[in-house]
Amino acid sequence: MLRLVLLVVTLMLAACTPTSITISLGAPTATATPTLTLTPTLPPPTATATSTPDFTATAQVQASATAQAKATADAQAEATARAQSQATTAAMFAQMNAAATAQTNVSNATATAQANATATAKAAATATRNALLAFVDALVQKADKPTRFPDGHLTSSQKTLNTNLLPKNFVVDIEFGNPADPKIHPWDLMFEFRFSSVENGYYLVLYSNGTWALLYPGQRQADRTMMERISSGTMPMLNLSPTGSNKVRLVAYENAGFLFVNGELAGTMDLSKNPSSGELNIITGSMIGDDFPGLVMPYKNLAISGLQ
Repeated sequence: MLRLVLLVVTLMLAACTPTSITISLGAPTATATPTLTLTPTLPPPTATATSTPDFTATAQVQASATAQAKATADAQAEATARAQSQATTAAMFAQMNAAATAQTNVSNATATAQANATATAKAAATATRNALLAFVDALVQKADKPTRFPDGHLTSSQKTLNTNLLPKNFVVDIEFGNPADPKIHPWDLMFEFRFSSVENGYYLVLYSNGTWALLYPGQRQADRTMMERISSGTMPMLNLSPTGSNKVRLVAYENAGFLFVNGELAGTMDLSKNPSSGELNIITGSMIGDDFPGLVMPYKNLAISGLQ
């Protein structure tokens, strides 16, 4: 019975441990070498499914990737072209701005130079004019005692006032009234000075259109002598109203003449053609068309002084 129990235990242990077990229980020793080999049972292999490649899907994926790559390349190219265009435009505007700035600088420099030149010329002219006025004023201050004439009239029948003086250098002052409205009847006032003959003498004419001219005898013709205009100018300060009056001063000194109207310098003259003494007379209606019936030119404060 004991052996049967041991055998059962041995079998149970053998089932749990697939190795050889030796049990000794003392004498008599019995060696039992029962060997139990257990081969584990493996499950059957699972079948592996082999997928078939989808060539259509692959082509679509590749086409999509190609399209995306092309779109990306096109976008990059467009962005690059836009950037280049913007850069070119910016460069063009920069060049235009630079050119405009340069032109503006040149224009400003030119305008500044012109303004400076104009200012310099005006300053020089003002200085020259002031020096000239100072020179004439000094002459007048040293003039001889004046010869004064009574007030009177020049008319169409008595157009000439003979002063009976023969000065070379002189100052003559006169105030005259306008004989008519120049729009209806033109008129003139003339100073004849340094006169010795019809071929030799100066004629300073003040016209009712606000201009003046210095004449000198020129070419001699059969019935008259042609007049040469030496110099001329305007008289914006001349009062041309029908009932107006004007103050005139003529200064002749050596080779220069100076005309003043109502206290302002109206012009200068070159008197170098005739440096000699001669008659000094005052005349009206001397020009063609300026002599009309009823012409009366009143005058007053006539004074003539010699200059040394």
